[in-house]
Amino acid sequence: MRIYFAPMEGITGRIFRRAYEESFPGRVDTYFAPFIASGVKKGVAGKDLRELLPEDNEGYTLIPQLLTNSVEDFENTAGVLKSMGYKNINLNLGCPSQTVVSKGRGAGMLADLPRLERFLTGAYDYCEKSGISLSLKTRLGLVEEEEFAPLLKLYNRFPVHELIIHTRLRNDYYKLPCRPEQYAFAYENAEMPLVYNGDILCAADVEKVSSCYPGTKAVMIGRGFLKKPWMLDHDDDQACYARMWTFHDRILELYREEMSGETPVLFKMKELWSYLGETMEQINPESKKQLKVIRKSRSIAEYYAATRIIRNSI
Repeated sequence: MRIYFAPMEGITGRIFRRAYEESFPGRVDTYFAPFIASGVKKGVAGKDLRELLPEDNEGYTLIPQLLTNSVEDFENTAGVLKSMGYKNINLNLGCPSQTVVSKGRGAGMLADLPRLERFLTGAYDYCEKSGISLSLKTRLGLVEEEEFAPLLKLYNRFPVHELIIHTRLRNDYYKLPCRPEQYAFAYENAEMPLVYNGDILCAADVEKVSSCYPGTKAVMIGRGFLKKPWMLDHDDDQACYARMWTFHDRILELYREEMSGETPVLFKMKELWSYLGETMEQINPESKKQLKVIRKSRSIAEYYAATRIIRNSI
């Protein structure tokens, strides 16, 4: 079964991807870039363009993701991406953020099926003419599980390259349990390749999906990789732990090379530790004190001191 790395806004950018692929080569088959909020007719904003430059993303497969509800914006942005060499694009129909949903984008598009149908008709017409493969990343609906069957029926009408199903409703956000029974429904009724997404937190979870749904094309992992970067490795604990610190040191090095000043670097590393810290505390509860120091650190020196203690204590 193929492994996809989920797009995590503000986290899994080109620096993260480079550091992860160098430290854990070959674990991931395809990375999905955090979404481009395509709301301007100019196409791709400069900061998004930099994140997707082919020369900065060598050595792995990358698929851009768009967040838009405008066919015109979709066409303009998809055209820019194609000119950069991207022939596979993903559409975000799952972001649960209130600021996104209130504008009728992300999971907000699931609220109005006729409008969604018009958008998909325009988007797929453009992709067919342009030689672009368009995949969808969707939630099950907004509020009720009963919303999913009509959604899937709609998706089945289009040449969806693959359907990535996050097995939660929009109102579940990320905290409520997944709803795997709805994926089972899709597995029996979908007319396109499927990708499972939602609470894949260890290798056993991947194996469970593979066993229950052997025809599934891939699993998409996001928070699982952030909490435990070595989650798919089968080496002994010491080797996995050493590799995690190799990844940590590399991404810190790259951020320091890229960013001006310590504050933005610390922000990025603290964001990473908001996930990684959960695992460190499970391994060694005494890490809790140093995790607090990391969260409050105001300099790289303070940060280094705290991480060094954690590194040496496990």
